[in-house]
Amino acid sequence: MRRSSSKKKWIFVSFAVVGVVMIGLVARQEFGDLRNLSGTMGSSEAAADKSAVSIEGLEASWLEGTSNQPGYGRLDDVFGMTVRAVNQTDGFLNEHVELYFSRDESFSVAEDCLIDSKDVMVEPSATSAVEFKTTARLVDCLDAGPWYVGVRSSDGKWSSLETVYHVESGNAAVQVGSLAAEVAPRGTLNVDLLVHRETTATGVDGLYDFPVDVWLKQGETICIIEAEPIAVPRDPVASWNQSWKEVPVSMALDLRTAKQIKTGAQNWSPFLDASALQTGRRCENCTPPEQTGGCQLSEGPVQVTAGPSFGGFHVIQETYLHASPVVVQTGKIEVSVRSGEVSQVSQTAYNPSKRTVNWSTSSVEGASWLIGMKDQTLPAKKPSEVRFTVSAVDLEPGVYETTVLVAASDFYQTETKLQVVVTVLPKQNVVQDQSLGQDLPTSFSLGNYPNPFNPTTTIRFELTERGQTSLVVYDVSGREVRILHDGDLGSGVHEFRFDADGLPSGTYLYRLTTPSATKTEKMVLLK
Repeated sequence: MRRSSSKKKWIFVSFAVVGVVMIGLVARQEFGDLRNLSGTMGSSEAAADKSAVSIEGLEASWLEGTSNQPGYGRLDDVFGMTVRAVNQTDGFLNEHVELYFSRDESFSVAEDCLIDSKDVMVEPSATSAVEFKTTARLVDCLDAGPWYVGVRSSDGKWSSLETVYHVESGNAAVQVGSLAAEVAPRGTLNVDLLVHRETTATGVDGLYDFPVDVWLKQGETICIIEAEPIAVPRDPVASWNQSWKEVPVSMALDLRTAKQIKTGAQNWSPFLDASALQTGRRCENCTPPEQTGGCQLSEGPVQVTAGPSFGGFHVIQETYLHASPVVVQTGKIEVSVRSGEVSQVSQTAYNPSKRTVNWSTSSVEGASWLIGMKDQTLPAKKPSEVRFTVSAVDLEPGVYETTVLVAASDFYQTETKLQVVVTVLPKQNVVQDQSLGQDLPTSFSLGNYPNPFNPTTTIRFELTERGQTSLVVYDVSGREVRILHDGDLGSGVHEFRFDADGLPSGTYLYRLTTPSATKTEKMVLLK
């Protein structure tokens, strides 16, 4: 009896196992592979099934939009997108879909803005719709400007739209914060703008390609510079006690791009009525300004403002527009001077400014025989001269070269370099004069008494004919000490007293120049 009972028990268990297997096979045939839902299949098999889901039929638009331009929306608007996920298998599949905005057509998870993501179960051989509806302002990384739209599926593939969708810039106004106090007429005007942006419940909206005009005014002349549009990033965190936030933006404006505006009663100008100014470059309730060509501004004060701007932030600053640089006559300078004598050299210069400009001359190579002038002036708006002195007092006959630097204290710190060639001739004497065949005229005699002296001496000379005459005293290095006379003198004996009080002891030169000859003598001051 025990053996029969055990055999019956074994047969019952076998039938039970077979029944369970049959039920499993029927369930698999009726309901598909349940492992597709549990996600427990092998990686290669899962990848094969996942590739069977395709993303199709992308449709997007701004929903509840408030902009009047197609494809444009504001941060307060809702962006909607519908995606179709197609399952090409005979089993249930889970699909993860992510919606991204990108500044370009190359999408990246690390760099682009994730708008939303959703999971969807796609039935066998069926299509499921994935719908996104997102208020733009709730996405911190979403900012003003153009955006490309793309969808990333579970297998890492991207699907995108060719249409570009725009987020419009928020409310903003600009003003001139500060600018350079002086500027060249065709140079660069550096302007620091203050961009005022309205604070919202979620921070401060961004700006993208926000147009800025900078206006210049001098007398009745009005000019405009259409500056490069500015971009200011969105600030999702803002102070709640501020209705507006200031953001500094620096701009370098090329004055050569300025255009003059045709003025008239019917034309609008930001220098007229500040309360009537518009926001942005658009002139909605006025006649657009008519440009007439290049800006014609002269030297002097120029008013500057940024506009059209918000009336409450309208600010006019002032800069000074300078004249062109000082112009100095150029070319090689050739000078002949006798050994032991001094010669003055001058070049024509023109100061175009309304202001007097200082100038100085010096030897670039440091030649001691070239004595420059310091703290001299060039009168405004007319030609004048820049001078330096060549001293051959300690030079032997020969040819000497150097470079003269003429430095002006104008706005441009103008520097002009002139090549100088000096030929030093032998000292004057009868033998040399006869041998050279260059007898100098003997129209005067020259001397001083007493010599040596302290502190005064009298310089005496006799002229044989009337003419323009100069008598100048130099120190031994050739620097001008005093002009004793410069004007017309008649024939006969003339005397001029030289007072050296306040001068150091040493050797001094005095030079007499007439229309027919020049002569230099030495005198010694002993204290």
